[in-house]
Amino acid sequence: MDLGYALATEDTNENRIVVGLALPTRAYAASLIATGIVAGKLSQPIKGDKAIERFQELSILPIGTSLIYRRCNKSIKVFLMVMW
Repeated sequence: MDLGYALATEDTNENRIVVGLALPTRAYAASLIATGIVAGKLSQPIKGDKAIERFQELSILPIGTSLIYRRCNKSIKVFLMVMW
């Protein structure tokens, strides 16, 4: 798990990482490394999340602003309404 965590949190995107392992048995190695990778990715802060940025843009618009909602290649004209 430590190996997967270390691989996931490595900030080097320029170089490919090659890892060689010598294990007496490999029965659980892949699943434990994968668990470490997931834990490592989840521990990192979100960088440039587009959903958060878009929500912040929408939150400053006045109520009643017309917007275009796109779903399944269809565009629908909608109006911004806030209900608390």
